[in-house]
Amino acid sequence: MKNTLKKLSELVSKLNLDPVLVDIGCSGDRHKIWDDIAPVSTLIGFDPDKRELNAHLETGYKNNIIIDRVVCDDDSLDEVDFVFTSNPYCSSLLQPDLDELKNYLFYDYFVPVSNEKVQATSLNRVIKERKLTSLDWIKIDSQRMDLKIIN
Repeated sequence: MKNTLKKLSELVSKLNLDPVLVDIGCSGDRHKIWDDIAPVSTLIGFDPDKRELNAHLETGYKNNIIIDRVVCDDDSLDEVDFVFTSNPYCSSLLQPDLDELKNYLFYDYFVPVSNEKVQATSLNRVIKERKLTSLDWIKIDSQRMDLKIIN
């Protein structure tokens, strides 16, 4: 697999392509599968919860654009209510269902610490604003909002 991705990266470079990798909920580590293609790619990362934005987001890519907005499903929204939870990887547009989570070990991750208004955007708006012709690889970690964002 690693050799295949290395060859893919070389091919992308030779063809003078600029893949666009989109990471919605970009906190945490870079996805290992992107390591070989990252140097020839543009990253567009989104996360309004800046507590766990790692340095990898600013290095290793041909270009990187980090947008501290939440991606939502409504093109007209500029601001939305956002739930910051005790674990930054669990913050969301949605209120956690703590009754449903009470029997799970990770319950504490979802406990809200604050509700705040945050800046919002949509994939449609970013495509238009950045004059993108494609989004080549999309990773979404949006706490059950994935399909709405794609639609």
